[in-house]
Amino acid sequence: MTPEQIKQIEKGLNWTWGIVAQDLFSEGQPPMPRSHVIEVVLDADYLESYGQVPKETLKEFRKLDYNAQIKIAKEVFRASRYS
Repeated sequence: MTPEQIKQIEKGLNWTWGIVAQDLFSEGQPPMPRSHVIEVVLDADYLESYGQVPKETLKEFRKLDYNAQIKIAKEVFRASRYS
């Protein structure tokens, strides 16, 4: 992936979390650890549905193994807990 594609993914991860978090926490979800936030954002096609990432960039991102995807997400989600 190019540095520009990584920036697009990082923005998409943030955007996706913003949308998903509203739903989760409006229903009383307790604070979530970083690992759960990353799992939620990477799973269930949320990034594809809400991330506003160009399709070619998403395609390249999803070609990465899951650990590589997590590594990128850890750069976005740095806090230990989210609420």
